[in-house]
Amino acid sequence: MKNIVKLIKRYFDYGVITFGIIALAFNMLFPDADDFICDLGGLLCVVYFIHAFSLWSFKPAFDWHLANGSFLRKTFCLIILMPLLFTAISGRFLSSPKEMLYEGNLYECHDSDLPCEIRRGQESPNLFWSAYFHFVDPGNQHMTTSKEGRICSAVIAVMGIFLLNGLLVSSLIGWLDRRREKWLKGDVRYRRILRIWPHYIVVGGNDMAASVVKQIFNEIESVKAIFKPLVLVQTSRDVETFRREIFSLLPEKHQKRVVIYYGNRNSENDIRALCLASAKVVYILGEETRTDDIESYHDTMSMECLKLMDNSLRLSRPAFLKRNGRLECHVMFEYQTTFSVFQFYDIDNEVAKRIDFRPFNYYEMWAQKVFINKEVDSAKLRRLSSSGAYLPLEGCDGIKKDDAAYVHLFVVGMSRMGVAMAVEAAHLCHFPNYCEENRIRTKITFIDKKACEEKEFFMGRFKELFSLSHWRYGCVERNGGVEWVTSHLPSGYDYIGGDFIDIEWEFINGGIEMPAIQEYILMSANPMARITIAVCLPESSRSHAAALYLDKKIYESESVLQVLVYNRYGDSVMEAFRTDVPHYPYLNKLKSFGSPEKCMDMASLLQSEIVGKAIGDRYDEIYERYVKPAKENAGQVDTDVEYKGKSKVAKFWSNIYNGNTMWTKLRSIGYKGGFLFPEQVEVLSDVEHNRWNVEQLLMNFRPLTQEEQKDVEEGKNDKELLKGKMAHLNICSNKCLLDMKNVDVAARAYDEGLTTLLPDIYSCLKNQ
Repeated sequence: MKNIVKLIKRYFDYGVITFGIIALAFNMLFPDADDFICDLGGLLCVVYFIHAFSLWSFKPAFDWHLANGSFLRKTFCLIILMPLLFTAISGRFLSSPKEMLYEGNLYECHDSDLPCEIRRGQESPNLFWSAYFHFVDPGNQHMTTSKEGRICSAVIAVMGIFLLNGLLVSSLIGWLDRRREKWLKGDVRYRRILRIWPHYIVVGGNDMAASVVKQIFNEIESVKAIFKPLVLVQTSRDVETFRREIFSLLPEKHQKRVVIYYGNRNSENDIRALCLASAKVVYILGEETRTDDIESYHDTMSMECLKLMDNSLRLSRPAFLKRNGRLECHVMFEYQTTFSVFQFYDIDNEVAKRIDFRPFNYYEMWAQKVFINKEVDSAKLRRLSSSGAYLPLEGCDGIKKDDAAYVHLFVVGMSRMGVAMAVEAAHLCHFPNYCEENRIRTKITFIDKKACEEKEFFMGRFKELFSLSHWRYGCVERNGGVEWVTSHLPSGYDYIGGDFIDIEWEFINGGIEMPAIQEYILMSANPMARITIAVCLPESSRSHAAALYLDKKIYESESVLQVLVYNRYGDSVMEAFRTDVPHYPYLNKLKSFGSPEKCMDMASLLQSEIVGKAIGDRYDEIYERYVKPAKENAGQVDTDVEYKGKSKVAKFWSNIYNGNTMWTKLRSIGYKGGFLFPEQVEVLSDVEHNRWNVEQLLMNFRPLTQEEQKDVEEGKNDKELLKGKMAHLNICSNKCLLDMKNVDVAARAYDEGLTTLLPDIYSCLKNQ
């Protein structure tokens, strides 16, 4: 049925043109024919008039038709059908064609009241010929014989002037051509429509824009509404090239609802033209970001754009703001350092009144997309893996409490993507088999030819984490082995449990192509290791070569789960190497990631926010039901310093990261549904605290000094006030946390309370 409708839409205009030509010829050849053909042609003409008016009233669709050629075809249909419409209308008001066309040498009149008669040898013109005569040759109204005839002929003549004479050929076509050129260049503005019409806004034409626009339309189509929103995209790129990129992913019905403006995101006038007061959601993506030397000021400009948007909203009419509330604004940060800042600090309170600020990072989104697998059942995970899906770092089977297995992630290249993959793994890889008696840690190894320099930047960024972690640095010896030059063991922290971080780090200075490094990977592939290799070199060609020329034994090792290759220009090359042939060296382990078209998954983002909100609500519930009464019973004053050291946005991101580990936790206990048993709650509470420790250290919180902790225990200092100094009482081992219940009544309540919530969240997401 849909195919039939498409065929009718595609060839309808051509059918109408054919009908119009045949109808004109038929009326010329057979003047005395029935009026049915004129009536049908007139009806079609009215339909085209209504269609033209609807297009003109909704100018984005009008301009799309104008630029894509179908507009001229419809105009031609209108012109052909006009004489038939005039004939049909005139036939309803005139009794004779003589009222509209009279020629002295054609008719012979008498002095009596008898009507004029046609001269001998002449034929009286029919109504169609009379209407057609005035349409093609305006200015002959003096040949009419009645008032009604003059009115009809005047209307027909005026339409002929507009459609067939100079105005169409010169002025009208010239105006249409100029408007088409402006539309192609992105210079047409739709302020009147956008002020009242709901619309989504995408600011920036980078390589993610087309995918974001496509997903916006998927979201629009999922909601039943009479008036569908528009999607407005602003870019400083060449608009025609950018439009082709977007339209290549969209069907025709969606193309008509895309508006592309040429403009700069740091221009006040261009931002005002977006009509933010009636916008539903804004995505600030920025322009080209695929290479390091283009838009190095990307994040600064994006924040400047946010500031200009706030100014524009502040100057908007209050009624709009009152009706719409805060404007949801997603801002992409290219650099993880900038992104990390906005994960911790709230934006200005005045800006927050008008804008719901939601930062995101391209590299972190891809790291989460690769490492977070929202499937708990191991059998289903195996089936997904065989079809090319990314595996979780621990593999299809979760790491249980009594297992000796551990995760080992090799990150080849300390690029922005490589760093994001490592940090995401540090957030996720926490398992029940790590405890004070059995310290089985997750291992993350960086391999880079500039590791000596890059590790200083990385460790400087997370200095609190590395002060409490095991790490070592090595390089390739001349004899071909890896020599460990520097190593670090945490010391001086016995008062908080000493060695309690379950992540350890390695930095190797060298290239993955070196035999010594490949040999080290093979040596690491012991039966207990679950290895993932992520090749994250900046150049795609080098990433491909590094992955394809790995020793065949690495792919054949059962410990190596997958080899991930970062490629921002698409995954076609890597897909060509995926095969299920048993003797093929890559064994279906080679997988590509990083394509901008597949980066942003709005459904997944919404799911993460739902989980984060549920955890946040439970956090507040635990505080009201358990912590606050316990404080009152202990005689502790509940001071109003809840967000003294940790901002609301920091708690939001903490909840998101907690929710992201839900699937790993449930796999680690072999969850099959239903509630959690007390022993499972205890195990996962330990895992949650280990995860939380690393999260806080990644945010650059530090543990209390021995003197600070003593002061808190004696009531001389407030732990909430210490958070303002980036010091947290609860960064310690699980054993120390349990020992501090008298000091912090919430020490264990949050971990246990949030753990018992997991089955409810899991069930809710599965039923969506």
